[in-house]
Amino acid sequence: MTFGALAPAFSAAFAMGYAAAMLFGITPFSYYPALQHFSLAALSAADAGPPILWYGWIAFGCAGGVGAATIALAMPRRWQHDLWPVASCLMPIAATVVLIYHARVWFM
Repeated sequence: MTFGALAPAFSAAFAMGYAAAMLFGITPFSYYPALQHFSLAALSAADAGPPILWYGWIAFGCAGGVGAATIALAMPRRWQHDLWPVASCLMPIAATVVLIYHARVWFM
């Protein structure tokens, strides 16, 4: 199995995982720049300042991508060539549209 065969599966699942993490507030950890500290639990805003959730969203997307790439390893080669190239084009577009719609309140 080559990287080229796993990359479409990873990219499709990463996009959906990132969008889900951002929309539903799923983050395995947060970074507090005032403390220069990563934390698995939410800290008091009065003590720690605002957290950066983006690193956790990226980690959640990567975990989904690795999971999808692992599943792609077990799929028959024919399915890999039929499913993942289409999914790697459509899922990031769908995730982008959903995130733009979600972020519209920031720009209106």
